[in-house]
Amino acid sequence: MHDVSTVDWKESEQGFTHYKGMVQGLPEITDEVQAIEALAAYGITGFDTRDSAKA
Repeated sequence: MHDVSTVDWKESEQGFTHYKGMVQGLPEITDEVQAIEALAAYGITGFDTRDSAKA
């Protein structure tokens, strides 16, 4: 686990029903580049292709 407090999040328009019956929005990244840079700061890199990620 890594601290991603530097990533800006917003509540998406899609939600799910909480176990107490309340509807809660799902977290959504507001800036993909910012999120990728935050992960890269910890040495976490993405994959070039979907097949690479599956492997």
